[in-house]
Amino acid sequence: MLKKLNDKYGLDFNGLLGLGSIVAFIYVIFFKLTFYNILDVEWYVAILSPQQIILSSLTLLAVSSVSIIFSFFFDKVFKINLISEIKDLVYLFFYAFIIYIIMQVVSIFGVFSENIPIKYKNYITYIGLNVGFSSIYFFHKKIVLWGENQYSINNNYFLWIKIKKAIAQGVKFLAPLMCITGIAITPIVLGYDAAIQVKSQMAKILPEVILKEEERKWYLLEANSTDSLLITQEDQDGEKAIELEL
Repeated sequence: MLKKLNDKYGLDFNGLLGLGSIVAFIYVIFFKLTFYNILDVEWYVAILSPQQIILSSLTLLAVSSVSIIFSFFFDKVFKINLISEIKDLVYLFFYAFIIYIIMQVVSIFGVFSENIPIKYKNYITYIGLNVGFSSIYFFHKKIVLWGENQYSINNNYFLWIKIKKAIAQGVKFLAPLMCITGIAITPIVLGYDAAIQVKSQMAKILPEVILKEEERKWYLLEANSTDSLLITQEDQDGEKAIELEL
C-alpha cells in the first residue's frame, strides 16, 4: 500500500504520517468547535495547544479508525477486479446498501436507546456513521471498475455502452463526494449531540466539583495539566456560568 501511495502521490511513510496527523487534527477541531460553541465556550479552543486538543479526543480518533479498518476489510472480502455482468453489479450494490443501512440503524440506536450508558452511545454512533459511509466508497470503487471494463471490452458508440460509461463516471464523482461529506459532517453532528447531552444531563455525565463558599453545583467539563473548565447548570433566568480554574 505504501509503495502504491509513493508511486502515485510521492508519499512515503513520514509524509503519510504527517498527512494523517493533519487530517486527524482537522477532524477533532470540527468536533471541539461544535461542542464548545453549543456550550458557549468557543473561546476555550483558542487557549488549548494542538497536543491538548488531540489528547482530549483520543477516544474519538480511536473509534473513528474502525471505519478505516472496515474499509480495508470490505475491499479484501469483495475481491472483484472486473464486473462483467449486470447481476454482479446488482449483488454488489445490494451488499453495500445492506451494510450501509445496518450501520445507520446502529448509529440511530446508539443515539436514542435509553438502555445504553451515555458514555457508550457516542462510540456506537461513531462506528455506525463512519462504517456506513466508508462502505459507499468501496461500492464506488467497484462500480467504476465495472464501467471501465464494459467500455474497454466494447469500445464502440452504441447507446447502451454510453449509458454504462455515464453511470460509472457519475458514480466516480458522486460516491466519493457522499462519502467524504458524510464523514466530514460526522464530528459536527456528534459534537452537537455531545453538547446537548451535557446541557440536559449534566449531573449524570460530568463529575461534580465542590467549591468553597459556592451554593451552585459546579461540574468539570474539561481538564488538562494547566487548567480546568467548570460549568454549572442554567438558572431560572436561563443563564449558565462558566469558570476557568488555573
